[in-house]
Order: sequence, then structure tokens, then C-alpha cells
Amino acid sequence: MRVLVYEHLQKLSLRYYHDKQTGQLMSRTINDTATFEVLIAHAVPDLVTNGLILMGITIILFIR
Repeated sequence: MRVLVYEHLQKLSLRYYHDKQTGQLMSRTINDTATFEVLIAHAVPDLVTNGLILMGITIILFIR
């Protein structure tokens, strides 16, 4: 993901970088990709698991 963000930053015009500091760009890139990684690694599997549990409980309630 960081590679994709880096490639995107490389394609931006120089006007984008005019008022940005290097540290600010680095911090946002690292923090945003880390947050996205946490979302993909933890939140999505938990959401799928909770959805399957909810469906299972609903099926069991309607069968009985």
C-alpha cells in the first residue's frame, strides 16, 4: 500500500508540494497506511465474523 501511495505522490504536480513540508507528507503517508493496514487486518475480518454470527443466530431463531 505504501508503494501505491508513493507512486501517487510522485505523479502530483509541484504546486501540491509548494506549501507542504517533507515531514508532514512522510507522517501522513506512514500514519494513513498504518491505519488502513489495521482496518484491513482487523476490522474487516471482525465484521465478517460478526455478520456470520448474526446470520447464524437469526437462522436458529427462525428454525425453532
